[in-house]
Formats: sequence, C-alpha cells, structure tokens
Amino acid sequence: MGPIGAEATRRAAILLALYMEDIVADSGQWHAFSDLCKKIFGYHVPLYHDDEEYYPDEPSLDAVRFLIWMVMSEAKEADCIYPDAPQIEQSGRRAFNILSRAFEEAPINEQLASDVQKLLDEATQGFNELRGTMTWVFEHGYLTSGQRNTDLINLNLEDAISAFKDEEGPEMSFGLASYYAITLCLFKYRIGPLALFVKDYLAAMMRVKGMEREADDVAAMEMLPMGHYKIDHVDASEYDDPSQKRLKLTRTNGREIEVKAEDLSFSEGDLEDIDGALASSFVFYQNEWHLNGVLFPFPGFKEHWQELCDDDPENDKPGTTSLTPEMLLKRTGGRQIAYFVDKADLKSFLNKTIGIPDRLLGFVDKRESGMSTFFINTTKPRNNVEFLFSYTSCIADPDNPFYDQETAQEEAFDMVWDYNNISTDMVTFLLDRGFLPDVFNDRMVPQTDTDDQKSKDIDFLLRFYRRENY
Repeated sequence: MGPIGAEATRRAAILLALYMEDIVADSGQWHAFSDLCKKIFGYHVPLYHDDEEYYPDEPSLDAVRFLIWMVMSEAKEADCIYPDAPQIEQSGRRAFNILSRAFEEAPINEQLASDVQKLLDEATQGFNELRGTMTWVFEHGYLTSGQRNTDLINLNLEDAISAFKDEEGPEMSFGLASYYAITLCLFKYRIGPLALFVKDYLAAMMRVKGMEREADDVAAMEMLPMGHYKIDHVDASEYDDPSQKRLKLTRTNGREIEVKAEDLSFSEGDLEDIDGALASSFVFYQNEWHLNGVLFPFPGFKEHWQELCDDDPENDKPGTTSLTPEMLLKRTGGRQIAYFVDKADLKSFLNKTIGIPDRLLGFVDKRESGMSTFFINTTKPRNNVEFLFSYTSCIADPDNPFYDQETAQEEAFDMVWDYNNISTDMVTFLLDRGFLPDVFNDRMVPQTDTDDQKSKDIDFLLRFYRRENY
C-alpha cells in the first residue's frame, strides 16, 4: 500500500475532528457505535484490540486507527486496505497523541450535545418526527452517512421517476419522488460500517442517553415495503375511541393490517373514487401501523386484483408449489451443500435429485465456469437454492474434491465482499463450519488476533463491504 493520499488525509482529518468533538461534548454518537460493536462482536472497536483500558468518551488508539482505516477503505481509489498497514499504525499513533494532549483542555461544544438531544427528544413526539431524526442519522451522522447512502437515494429516486413515465397520467414530480426515495431508504436498507438499519443506530443513541423505553419502541419497528392493498372498513366499536374510523388493508400476499383512516387523509368520497385499493408502504411503530411516504390510489383493482396477487413474489404461481428447505434436504439425503465438476454434472443432479425439468436448466449453460457449488439456504422459506459458479476451489469442505489451497490463498477473501456472486448466508455457513480457513489467514484479518477476534473481525468485514447487501 502506498502513502496516504491528500484526499484521504483530508477526509481522515475531518472525521477525527468530528470524533473528537463528539466525545468531548458527549453527544453519544461514537459511544452508541461502540456499544453496538460490543453487543455484536464482543469488542468495543472493530479490527483493533490493543487498548488496555477503553472508555467510549475518551480518545482511544483503537478508535483512531479504525477511523483512519475506514476513511482509506471508503476512498474510491482504494482497494482493500490492510488494517495493520504501517501507514495506518503511524498515522494513528500520531493522531492519537495529538487528540490525547488536547482532550483535557478542549472546549466542550455544548451546542452539539444540545442539538443531538433535541433530535432524540423530537423522535419521541410522533412517527413523522421520528422519521425526521432518522433522516439526520441517514444523511448527516458522521459514522452512518456517506456516498453509499446518497447512491441509494438516487437509485430509488430514478426508479420512482422511471416507473411513472411508463404509466398513464401525470409524471411524478421530482420533489414527490425524492420524498418517496428517502422515506423508503430510512427503513429498507442496512447502512454504515456495521450494516445495521437506521433504527438500530438511533436506538443505540437513545440508550446512551438513558432513553430505554423509547429505544425499545424504535428497535421494534417493522416496515412493509411498497405493495398493493385492498381496503375494507373495520367496526370501531371495540376500540377506546369508536368515533375514530379504522380501515383494514389486505396485502396481495394475504397479510392484513389496520390503520387509522385519518392516517391516510382519505374521505369517504376518496375511498369510493379509488375503487377500494391503494399502493404504499407502512411502518409498525408503538402498536400502530403508519403510512410511510407516498400513497398511490389504484383505481380498477377489481379487474386486476387477482393478477396482482399472482404477480406477488411471496405467492406461488398458479399450479406451482415452492420447494421448502425441508423438502429439498429430503431429496438430497440431508446434504445442504454439494460440489460439481462441470455443467453436465450439475444439471444431472438438479434434474434427477432435485426434480427440476431440463427445460428450466438453461441458466446453467449460460455460465462460463466449469466447477460449481449447490447450496440450500435453510434461512429462507422460498427462493432458497443458491449456486456458486466461482470460488468452489476455495471451499475446504472434506466433501469437496475440488479444493485447491493455492487458489484459495489468492481468492478466498474475495468471497467476503463479492455479494454479487455469493450470499452472506452462504459465506456465513462456510465460515461457521471452518470451510474457509484461507479467509482467516488472509492479511485483511489482523494475524495478531486470537481466533475469536479473527472470527468477529471477519463478520465486521462482511458487514463493512456488503452494507445493504449483508
């Protein structure tokens, strides 16, 4: 690795200044991040474990080195950066010494602490206010924001505008599309170096400030992504306030939820005009479902409802049945993973053992690789068959005759970040069973670590490089 570039140095200086301001003011951002690391990994700081004494509200050598590593790793021009690179060690110690000398006499930014507390307090005032605070975490938190989040917003913004260009009627305005994109991103994606949801970071910040009940409410939130719903009235007589009109919404996958009619801002006439159906996203918070973002009326649902249900990916197509993990394991004799020398070998297995007809196996012929791996993902009730058309020679499973240590030493760590070719569930399955020893021995994993530290650091690296794909 070459010297730290000017741009990375500038970013590191800014990040370390924000870190210093945060811990001096005790605004709770690093403290919350550190608490999450302790909860997930058993260590306060990822990758670095040298602090003899660690306090989240005082300068930490481990924290400083981690922040420098993070900046360098997120630089567009950078490949994987070794955590124990001499440049990080030298820069980290210099920066730590500067921060330590300045810590005792540094002026406290009381405005920062006040502003953060105000954001946390506002989040408890209602669902819309909560989303405002979550937006700050997503767009402005120095440990949770960044270009990757901006890219997610832009992706959903473009999708929304494009979708309406293909529909009859007026196009979606840029402002409305932006609102749709951000409200979706706040709940849909894992973000930040720990690949957690916005609600997880926010709940951790609340806990640092002693807001345990509020944190529990935030952590328990559930989002239903954009989907189509039928509308029915609910008898409100059994509720505390019978005058408050409620609606039952039935999603195309059959799930039913209840919402307050006022939450949708619909009058009786509106309900009749939209023909009893809508498309939107909803969030469950404090024992109520809340409209999240934009609501789209869906006229004419009576003609198209069954078609929408048939197209829902959570429903089986008419005349078909999904293969559950249990059904698949029964067909394979209990084997969750299997290896094949070439395409013909794989196709024979899929046809004769799994029962997939030849006409559905054309996807195998489109792959260039010869060796392949078949994996049953038991964490998923459907879409649970996964194929690996690379890295088969990196898997040190005693039942894999194609493992090649020389190839694995060169390529195995790529499985940590390559979410396009191998799922997190599959990587975790292989790691948990000791089938990826060459990942543990890679320079990206500090070799001075204990085995437990290596295992936890690899989980962190999976999260860091995959983010929303973790």
